[in-house]
Amino acid sequence: MENESLRTLPKPILGIGPMSKNCVDTIYQYSQEKSKTILLIASRRQIETSKLWRGYVNNWTTEEFSAYLSALEKIWDKSNVIVCRDHGGPWQGGKWEEKLDLKKAMENALISYYADIDADFDLLHLDPSLGGGEEITLETIIERVKELLQKCHAYSSKKGKKMLYEIGTEEITGKTTDPKNFEIFLKDILNFCNSQNVPKPVFIVGQTQSLIREMRQIGKFNIPNTKKLLQICEKHGFLMKEHNADYLSAYQLSLRKEIGVHAFNVAPEFGVIESTAFIDFCWKKGKRDLVKRFLEISLASKRWDKWILDERYISDYDKSLIAGHYIFSTKEFQELREQLDTERLDTYIRKTLYDRLDFYAS
Repeated sequence: MENESLRTLPKPILGIGPMSKNCVDTIYQYSQEKSKTILLIASRRQIETSKLWRGYVNNWTTEEFSAYLSALEKIWDKSNVIVCRDHGGPWQGGKWEEKLDLKKAMENALISYYADIDADFDLLHLDPSLGGGEEITLETIIERVKELLQKCHAYSSKKGKKMLYEIGTEEITGKTTDPKNFEIFLKDILNFCNSQNVPKPVFIVGQTQSLIREMRQIGKFNIPNTKKLLQICEKHGFLMKEHNADYLSAYQLSLRKEIGVHAFNVAPEFGVIESTAFIDFCWKKGKRDLVKRFLEISLASKRWDKWILDERYISDYDKSLIAGHYIFSTKEFQELREQLDTERLDTYIRKTLYDRLDFYAS
């Protein structure tokens, strides 16, 4: 999709994380049946090039993921799914990158981006907000965005491909983006793009005070500040994207539509939905032993730890739901699936995902 075509789509544009194979399948089906454009936003932890690692989603490498999407596009040939790299950048690959120095972390980020370009991704999110354990300034972030943008553009041009870009950081703190710094950031990037003849990014990440913890939205949507960010974006020809928009109520969603948020991302919620659907299906089939084992495996993974507020006030059951999607690709979980009618299981799960996707996209 061309940059201007994306800008003219009905707003808000919805981004969904590829939390599982079922989730990816559902996105393509929904896109075609409802004639909706969906952004499929894959983080480096979820999907990663074989040159570096592989993702936790279906154990897919970038290359395998791309091949699977190509096959889906033949099935759902009238779908319109924009394949995006979410949170690419240095130290974004997960814990195995934490001890890398800046040079190596930037090198890995570019290896990952170049693989995305080769794999026919449509959009790259350039996010150098992580500092390898050190605080980094706005000026440093701007310089690293410029470096990544210039190098990705040079590589994509060499390959004869036009890429879309998203820039901006994600501090999952429930804070808001300061409008003054936001405009400084945008102006600097815009001047750079014009002077260096590189593509102007289509999306800029703006913090709205949304915040995900456990299985709920605990942030308070900051309408006055968000309106200022939207005005700045429109003034300079960018679209503002909100991250962490999971677990919204109908009222919270209506507020975003009312003030004209251009785009927003939802991801962890769809992992929890699938975990819940798996448990419900097992329970209805009288497979209580499979429920017990699933909860045990998920809890033991400890992948819930980054999402909780206070471990003293959350049940093991809730921890297991939060972490469930991280174990879908494990051998232990696959052994549980094999004890079920997998075709009916996946149909049940996809129907549940489809309904929630319709809530956000309709």
